[in-house]
Amino acid sequence: RNGVFPTPFQSFCVGDGIPTQVRVFVPGCCAFVCGTATESIMLNPKRKRAWLPERECIWKQHGVWNSNEDGTKPKLLKPNYFANGKNWSQSYYLPFAQKYVAMLQKFEKGWHCYIEVPPIGVAPDIKFPQIPQNMVPNAVNATHWYDGFTLFSGNLQINWNVDVNTAIPKFFKCSVRAMFNRQIGEIKEEGETHILGGAPTVIGEFGIPFNSKGSQFTTGDFSRHTTLLDMNFVAMEVNLVNYTIWNYTNDNDNKHGDQWNFEDLSMYSPDQAKNEDDKERPPLEYSKEKLGENSMRLVLSNQEDMRHSRLYNGGRALDAVVRPYALAVAGEILESRYDMHNRKYHLSFNRNPAIEAPTKVFLPLYPYVDGVDISWSAGASVKLSVHPDNFALVEVHCDDTPDINGHCTLTCVPKDAESACSLM
Repeated sequence: RNGVFPTPFQSFCVGDGIPTQVRVFVPGCCAFVCGTATESIMLNPKRKRAWLPERECIWKQHGVWNSNEDGTKPKLLKPNYFANGKNWSQSYYLPFAQKYVAMLQKFEKGWHCYIEVPPIGVAPDIKFPQIPQNMVPNAVNATHWYDGFTLFSGNLQINWNVDVNTAIPKFFKCSVRAMFNRQIGEIKEEGETHILGGAPTVIGEFGIPFNSKGSQFTTGDFSRHTTLLDMNFVAMEVNLVNYTIWNYTNDNDNKHGDQWNFEDLSMYSPDQAKNEDDKERPPLEYSKEKLGENSMRLVLSNQEDMRHSRLYNGGRALDAVVRPYALAVAGEILESRYDMHNRKYHLSFNRNPAIEAPTKVFLPLYPYVDGVDISWSAGASVKLSVHPDNFALVEVHCDDTPDINGHCTLTCVPKDAESACSLM
């Protein structure tokens, strides 16, 4: 609950021109933990109607409510009119999804259908549907996820937070981080158990509000946003889910945000761009060095100039956003995780001998000012392709790994950090 919160009956009255006293919820412990309003206000004191002249409220026509002629005594006649006892997901959403995907797959049989119910905490009574196998072919669990308390309170809740599912407060960063990890894990589990036969999960949206309370727009300090966004990313990585970050809006500004409903979740804004950084990206200067049989170094010499170029100008919380990740893995992923503070990326997987294509990792060079050391499993081989737009593509071939289970690893750490080779 957030802001002015009329009941459905109160909303009928307001729309019919009846002044109505309604509750107001201010984001915080009272609203999220106790579920209590902090004040009330009178809506529609000027008695304006939403309906056209001579038109009656449709819910009056259906006999849901009524009032005397001057509207001073509205009365609810059918309090259970909308409560038909049916499971919304099973009775309404699932038949819609089934018809929708059947229509789409007439054009392309292999297309996926993204199944998405309201995000966590938004509508607790609406559960993920039980989908029989083949009822929705190529179904994908595409539930959205947000740190609800941060999103609705307007405060970056890093060191304490509230579990919007249970209304239980969480104290200290480790507890908040564990809550994020658990919530994403629960979403993933729904895709594996509710879509019979199992289905992959792609978190359809996640992100943080950059217009949270604070001085970031005047100081340019987005360090707390960076910390919270990294906690979001880590929750995705720990659970090995696919994800799409919300969002990139090229006409974002500090006043109106993403130009819709005052939301401001864009990782880029022209208002954060600096005139001194408005210059073309310089040619990438680098060299490669072999460190050992299973390790190499990519030496970078002009990353400061690269960072202060148009390539990154206007970015927000880039230390969290610009991170390595696996593009494609030739086997079963065991771990794919980036440690933002130590700038260490680690990939671990069991290769599938039936897959001939290499494992591919996107390695941005933004986190590595002087260079990056890369190491891999014994018996594997690595191909490194460096691109002018300040990233590298790492291809890993594990055909000759001596591990009986085909276990392969890849680790990337900053140049001259504790040797990546010693980790293998």
